[in-house]
Amino acid sequence: MKTKKWLYLLLACAIVLSVAGCGGGTGGQSATTTAAAAEATTAAAAATTAAATTAAAAAADATTAAEIEAEEDPYPGQKTFHIVARMQGNDRTEGDYNQKELYRLAEEETGIHIEWDTVLVGTEDDRMPILLASDLPDAFMFLVSENHILKNPELFASIEGIMRENCPGLVAGYDTIPNFWEMMRFPDGNMYSLPTGFSLSYENDPEGIIYINTQWMDTLNLEFPNNTDEFYDLLVAFRDGDPNGNGLADEIPITFQASGWVGGILYYANPWGIAGRGSSDASAYFKVENSKIVPNINTAEFRAYLEFMNRLAKEGLLDVEGFSQTGAQQSSKIEEGVVGMYSGWLPGGERVNYYKALPPFDAVGFEGQYKHHGQYQRFRGMRTSFTITTDCNDPANLLRWWEFCNKDTKMRYIGRYGAEGILWEMREDGKIYTIYEDGPEGMGREDMKYTYGLVDGGPLILPSEPEINDPEKYPDSIHREYACDTYLGYYMDEFLPIRFVDPEKNTEKSFIETEINEYMKEFIATSITDTIDDSKWEAHLSRLQSLRMDEWLQWYQDFVDGKF
Repeated sequence: MKTKKWLYLLLACAIVLSVAGCGGGTGGQSATTTAAAAEATTAAAAATTAAATTAAAAAADATTAAEIEAEEDPYPGQKTFHIVARMQGNDRTEGDYNQKELYRLAEEETGIHIEWDTVLVGTEDDRMPILLASDLPDAFMFLVSENHILKNPELFASIEGIMRENCPGLVAGYDTIPNFWEMMRFPDGNMYSLPTGFSLSYENDPEGIIYINTQWMDTLNLEFPNNTDEFYDLLVAFRDGDPNGNGLADEIPITFQASGWVGGILYYANPWGIAGRGSSDASAYFKVENSKIVPNINTAEFRAYLEFMNRLAKEGLLDVEGFSQTGAQQSSKIEEGVVGMYSGWLPGGERVNYYKALPPFDAVGFEGQYKHHGQYQRFRGMRTSFTITTDCNDPANLLRWWEFCNKDTKMRYIGRYGAEGILWEMREDGKIYTIYEDGPEGMGREDMKYTYGLVDGGPLILPSEPEINDPEKYPDSIHREYACDTYLGYYMDEFLPIRFVDPEKNTEKSFIETEINEYMKEFIATSITDTIDDSKWEAHLSRLQSLRMDEWLQWYQDFVDGKF
């Protein structure tokens, strides 16, 4: 800055010398005239010098102030951006996201103002094609899908290089997540989005859990089974021992909901080592073992499972209505007090105190193979939540704004749940604890979460920042966690990598997979409710080949091998 001031002063001196030079006399003038002229010239030069110096100094000061301001502003550039975001139906802000504490603090600190438009959840499938075909906003929040980007990459800014240059804090946080950059790059090598939500979620790891009525067990003096023989005996006792004490033979030892989120029939295949990487039955049709894709649906274990379940169905120990019943129908049976066990997320109300997680047990003849659905420490982030479009004129400054929103643990939880002290708190140990207290009249916990915060649409919670339930302060909050503890050490060891796939390759897989899934759903149902014998099993194996099972498995093998 000082150098530029001296340059301006030198310029002033040059002006003065120029003016003085113009006052040189001519040979025809008298000495008196010449002296007078010189005196006038000197006075003019002095005045010019003062004016020039003042002007130069003012210009230097103005330039210096502007440069200092630019250097001191960590968010130089565009100060207003337009973002379109998805809004939950129970969000009471009515689309004014600047009411949310995260964005209020972000604007206060960065000077960056966001003009928000919102799309109500449930309408995004209709709205997004229109939005993508119109003048684009600067960014989308919690609206863009993987396929939107894969099919329209020219609409989205490639942000990895910009982020690495401008947002070291954001990069450092992402570096703590295993395989983060590989998960986030698209097939063309570019990174078009940033994730939101929880990076990990212990309570989601086991997906569905089989809950057994321990009141019935206590009434009948039963213990948890160690193998399928003992499991069968327990179910018979449930059926015949009138454990609900109403004098009626109305007990349903097992019910399920095949179409439910975490209610599938293959949760009961876990003792045979058959377990899904996700919540659906279809996710259990194969496994990854020693980096190889290995089918589950043509094995001796799978047949033994079907035969066991067929026996349960024939003897009235399994509710075969589970293949078609709705969630409401299943819930009605549970509330009537006639159900011995079922799979789900967590029992409701008082039932959480006596429906407990069914511990792992062996299948006779296949000992030591038990595996539970789910995956330990699976990445749970919403990978395409925050996307910047190619219509944004200053993606670097918008990324700096997002970096501020992610600046530390507190800010990330402000983004998820709103201001500290309502739904969460950071205690002296530096850990985040959930608060379960009544909110304003007419607002339940879910209303508060989506009104004050963004929940899974907020900044990504890093692996080192889990949300903790306090069993002493809120004993009812810990039931799911205790249930999840039951299955630690019983998950599969290997899983499919998380990676974006080109739409054409996905189409190749889906063309085969859709038919296989439909066939398997029907085959499992009829094998359990009707019969499973040598003839049917051989027909099954033949049918899998005609459905191109080998080609389908090879697609996944190529995916694991990184061929696409």
